[in-house]
Amino acid sequence: MNANQPQTQQVLSQKEVLEQLSRPFEDHEIEWKIENVIQNYYGKTQYQGIGFGYIDARAIQRRLNEVCGLNWSSSYQAHLLDQVILFECTIGIYVNNEWIYRTDGVELEIGGIERGKSAYSNALKRAAVHFGIGHFLYELDTVYIDIYQNDKTDEKQNCPSNADKYVSGNFKVNGNKVSIKGKYVTPKYSEIIKKQNNKKSKQGNTSQQQQKPPSNPQRLPQTQNRVTTSNKQQRNHSNSSGPTPGEYRNMVNCIFECFARLGITPENAHHLYSYVDSHVYERIDEAPFEVLQALFAMLNPIKLLLELGESTFKLDQATMFNYASHLLNEPIQKISHLFNKLDKKGLNIIFDRIRKDQRDQQQDYA
Repeated sequence: MNANQPQTQQVLSQKEVLEQLSRPFEDHEIEWKIENVIQNYYGKTQYQGIGFGYIDARAIQRRLNEVCGLNWSSSYQAHLLDQVILFECTIGIYVNNEWIYRTDGVELEIGGIERGKSAYSNALKRAAVHFGIGHFLYELDTVYIDIYQNDKTDEKQNCPSNADKYVSGNFKVNGNKVSIKGKYVTPKYSEIIKKQNNKKSKQGNTSQQQQKPPSNPQRLPQTQNRVTTSNKQQRNHSNSSGPTPGEYRNMVNCIFECFARLGITPENAHHLYSYVDSHVYERIDEAPFEVLQALFAMLNPIKLLLELGESTFKLDQATMFNYASHLLNEPIQKISHLFNKLDKKGLNIIFDRIRKDQRDQQQDYA
């Protein structure tokens, strides 16, 4: 018998092995951490954390032992690349009389804070995902976690008794550095996925209802960024063909930054959907990715107009509106007058005009 051949043969097919490995873990096996913080416009706490779920190395090893018995192996290699060490893990699974290998790794900076133990664990986690272990976490929508700050009396009083995790550190919120120290309740995957599935079911029913012609249809204004959300075109952000959860979270955060700069509160943002979609959503993170893209495309040029106008050209909001009025040949007196009227091309035209005017002024004073 070959020395590399396990003595006990696998009784599961490759498909069955993958299905068993990729099963969701129990709530107590999933760890959570907060890496990003946003302003909380919907709840009682001032800030919310963006929760990231992960599986630790021991849970991965238990899953491999449970499904594969002794018929799996792991090996590690380190490669020096300039000032970076590439630390790789290879997991092998013996099934149907052959070894199947998957490899992935992490980069370590020479002299950095990450050391051997964490490198082994992180490389193992990455390689395990190739066999489906922990992949269910990538299919979650954005997980928002209320943070109860220790120095806020009202939030101390509202802090639930089951808040069992701590968060402490400096975070960038709406462009500002904020120090946060507090507690939060550990999310439960079973509850999150149940709510997510219920939301998808409701959205599916809404889409089917939207396909039926209304008895008294009202024409919505035609806009350049409008998108439709029919069953054929709507794509939920957890779909494998759509954006990754990270891309979706980044888009939500970008829109929140636009809201903060333009003085728009998310709870009062319902009217914005009429500019880009035919459906109104209760929360920004409930909208499909295409709707968020259209909303960001509408708001970001206005945000840049005001930000760069102030920081680069030292002009106030009224002056920037005046330049926009000349460009669009209509009076612009408030932010909403620019919705779906100012795009990147128009923004560049305004900035070129400002530069020309400022150069002409300098020449006059010379």
